[in-house]
Amino acid sequence: MCKGFTAYDFTMIKQNLLAFFQDRHVKVSLFIQEKIQSLDGTLNIFYTGIGPIFSQKPGKVTYYNKGKVRETDELTIESAEEYEKNPFTKRLQGATDECLGMNMYAENRGALCSRPKPKDDSKEDEGHKPVAKKAIEKIEETKDDQKYS
Repeated sequence: MCKGFTAYDFTMIKQNLLAFFQDRHVKVSLFIQEKIQSLDGTLNIFYTGIGPIFSQKPGKVTYYNKGKVRETDELTIESAEEYEKNPFTKRLQGATDECLGMNMYAENRGALCSRPKPKDDSKEDEGHKPVAKKAIEKIEETKDDQKYS
């Protein structure tokens, strides 16, 4: 069926699917039970454990000026405290999470994800908000500087 599709056709399919699902929060009970999804339908992204290949620690913000690194900053993300850099530089066994591609509905499937889950996703930590606000203000300042330069 898809043999005759071009790269453009696949891109259009992807864009239409993303537009269809944008801002829709479909709840999947299996995801809610495994704390992959919150009760409001949003997906929880865990930054604990070994990260993707060549990735940086979540929360690291790099500011560029004319293609050169101007400044780096680090936001405090609670779930990133246990983040480990991936030691692999190419695809090898163990380079990605082994739960990818498994049958989530199988009776003997085990845990959906090997990464540890955050302690409690229902509480908001007020201590982290000022750091994020500071980063947002820096981004807005950078945008203003770019407008006038």
